[in-house]
Amino acid sequence: MNYKRHILNNNVKINLAKWMDLGLITRLSLRDMGGWPGSMWENYRRMSPFETPYIDEDPNKGLKDVVGKEKYVNALLNYQDGNFVNDRINKRADIILTANIRPFSWLTFTTNLKLDYKESSNGKYHDSKTSEQNLGYNFASFNKGSDSGYTWNGILNFDKSFGSHHLMATAVLEAQQSKGESVEASSQDIPAKYMDYHFLSSGIVNQKVSSNYWKSNLLSYMFRLQYEYKNRYLFNVAVRTDGSSKLADGNKWRSFPSAAVAWRVSEEGFLKDSKVVSNLKLRLSYGEIGNQAIDSYQTMTRLKSKTYSWAGNGFYTWQPDGLANKGLGWEVSKTWNAGVDFGLFDNLLGGTVEFYHTRNEDLLLTRTLPETTGFGSLWQNIGTTQNHGVEATINVYPVRGKDLNWSLTATATRNWNKIVELLDGKDDRGASRFVGQPISVFFNYEKIGIWQLDELEEAKKYKQEPGQIKIRDVDEDGKITDNDKVIIGQKEPKVIASIQNSLVYKDWDFSFNLVGQFGHIIEAGNYIAEWNADKMIINNVDWWTPLNPTNEWPRVQTAQSQDYTSTLSKFKGDFIKLQDISIGYNFKHLLAPVCKVEKLRLYVQARNLFYLYRACPGDINPEQPNSVYTLPTSLVVGLNFAF
Repeated sequence: MNYKRHILNNNVKINLAKWMDLGLITRLSLRDMGGWPGSMWENYRRMSPFETPYIDEDPNKGLKDVVGKEKYVNALLNYQDGNFVNDRINKRADIILTANIRPFSWLTFTTNLKLDYKESSNGKYHDSKTSEQNLGYNFASFNKGSDSGYTWNGILNFDKSFGSHHLMATAVLEAQQSKGESVEASSQDIPAKYMDYHFLSSGIVNQKVSSNYWKSNLLSYMFRLQYEYKNRYLFNVAVRTDGSSKLADGNKWRSFPSAAVAWRVSEEGFLKDSKVVSNLKLRLSYGEIGNQAIDSYQTMTRLKSKTYSWAGNGFYTWQPDGLANKGLGWEVSKTWNAGVDFGLFDNLLGGTVEFYHTRNEDLLLTRTLPETTGFGSLWQNIGTTQNHGVEATINVYPVRGKDLNWSLTATATRNWNKIVELLDGKDDRGASRFVGQPISVFFNYEKIGIWQLDELEEAKKYKQEPGQIKIRDVDEDGKITDNDKVIIGQKEPKVIASIQNSLVYKDWDFSFNLVGQFGHIIEAGNYIAEWNADKMIINNVDWWTPLNPTNEWPRVQTAQSQDYTSTLSKFKGDFIKLQDISIGYNFKHLLAPVCKVEKLRLYVQARNLFYLYRACPGDINPEQPNSVYTLPTSLVVGLNFAF
């Protein structure tokens, strides 16, 4: 892979007067990348270590076109000059203009304008003798797209104290616009390799061209009022109104209120001089936020081109590309939150505990449509979900001294979520959505073992044989159908926890961080994608054989004849990981007689070292089960300095 990156950053601040300053931040970047074919790994792992890739085992005669019993293209051919071209160029520009005006000490006005532009292009050429084409027609394509937009806001702040009273007010006006366009062309059977993707019109077959355009606008108003009395009692009310061009007429605008109260109990007279309670604050809040994260033009009926044959002739025509929803509106989240912040014994022990309850209404989801409509799905406001849980953070300082300081921070979150309501009150089995169940679940057949030799007759009833996967017959009707699918488990962790440790002794420092997730199921689809091909990527598999009647893995056979293999890819996702560990030394005092430095710290840091525990097999990464087979560990040696 070839990779080049050029970045230019600029940050300028100009003080025009005591009451006014201007700012300019720019970031320009250019990335030039070239990559290898996505399916090259597939071919590499099919190449037997006992088979030479060369003709007649002689490198002088060149490479074979195909290898392996499946006759896949020789993966080494991808490296030959001109066989594979994948030129990718990304350009990006971000510009931020700011102005701050302070006519009075208690009144400020800030305005920000952010301009962003992104452009990307990708030219591809895959020769016939590449992993992508596998001795078929060569292929060439070129696509280019750009996204641009702006965000402007004006913020007016009022902040003034009147004796024991403190009043703050904020008014915000914000406008956002995003738009993009793209064009793509491709063809096959290019006459000459040197032409790669620069002469697409020379392709003899499968010439295609497409383009796209989109644009969206969002306009927002917000007003917030905050009041404090004697730094003990805090009140906050706000309302935000948003208007989105993505939503239907009559539903584009929606207001979202919020309110909060807090009481600093530790500032009261009965606790102010307490030697036990250092800090105690009670909080209660309610707020609503909106979501309009859908593609543009979902409220319009779009068209797409179509071809058909009549009397031996080909014709182009148009057909609807999706149904319009004239009632599409905002998805709204309504959240109650109650919390307590505390500190004991001069804050040697402290933390926060929060309870929350969120109700998401008018969810923006795709609804599967009957095939008789001629359309696959439709964006719609359907259903209601609910989340509630508790979050806790505990800070402990076992040792606080002149030379030695030791701190521990533990966090834990427990979440419960479920679907409260769906369209027409019915479950959506096709989309794995069920009323009363967690929001994201795996809905599949349940593997209860492997058919054994003494179960031959029973297996025949289900058209199975010993050594094949045994599925639970939920309705006990003597056959496995879609009605036998069950909820295997939820996708999101029920519990997320971490422990951070920091130890400082004089100029030495040491820290580590443990993280864990529990109570969920992961799917490692790639883990079993080649489980029964000729080149296994799974190590030490407990395959079923007549002499090894295991209930873990079925017998080895061709993928096409094995049923229910998807049940083999579901695993418990629980894990505990040593995420970070670092040690450092500050040479500040050691170098004091020679030179004066504020900080000169040499450190070594390791990230993602290993899992202390994981419920899934050892060659699955529970955090990225479908993309990474091993834990990506990094080791950094660095130097921090300041004068």
